[in-house]
Amino acid sequence: MMETSQLLLDLQAALANDNDFVTWCQTSLGAKPTIQIELFNIEELKEAACPFIGFFEIFQEEGLINPRLTWDIKMIVGVHDVKMNKSELNGCVLNSYRGRLRAEDLRERVVDALYNAGIGCNIKIVSSPVTHQYHPRFYSGVQLTITKQK
Repeated sequence: MMETSQLLLDLQAALANDNDFVTWCQTSLGAKPTIQIELFNIEELKEAACPFIGFFEIFQEEGLINPRLTWDIKMIVGVHDVKMNKSELNGCVLNSYRGRLRAEDLRERVVDALYNAGIGCNIKIVSSPVTHQYHPRFYSGVQLTITKQK
């Protein structure tokens, strides 16, 4: 039987031990990531904590037939980046906050690292909206449904 606390620690370790992921964060985002269990006050997240990965709102499906085998865990990633990308294409002005794009890149890299970690679980990803942005920090979220393999 897998305990919830151990699963959360395994998720943290999977990311921290993925050298390609950590190197990508250092190279692309300028720092190694902060990987945190639980998240209380996202609006007060400091720049020094970015890139940030947080696991929170943990729900567990449990029953006599299926004891402690499935968890729903929300995950949010965040970057601190205020640069505006500006360009023109075919007469159209194209503006994008680089932080928005980097947050999406970080989320996709985290998901890849978790899939590749081999922690003995099936992981299903469902997009999860992040209802607030706290400029100059940008966030992207997903809900992980994790099922322990038998």
